[in-house]
Amino acid sequence: MTVTTVGYGDISPSTGIGRWIAAILMLVGIGFIGMLTGTITTFFLRDKKKAKINPSQIIDLSDCSKEAYKAILDYAEYIKSKTN
Repeated sequence: MTVTTVGYGDISPSTGIGRWIAAILMLVGIGFIGMLTGTITTFFLRDKKKAKINPSQIIDLSDCSKEAYKAILDYAEYIKSKTN
């Protein structure tokens, strides 16, 4: 509404064409702000998903016991369920 008025709202469109232009401006302004916030949100979420694993961080589990291996898998499933 502020975009479609002059000053503090003391002057507003009074003709039919003026009100149509004001309504279109209002919708475009709201749409622009919505697209801007959506784009920024997508940027931050996509950046989080692109985190790369450093090969030195990979753990060798070949000599791990079955119980420990199952606990690790259970914990990984728990983490996966919390991030989705």
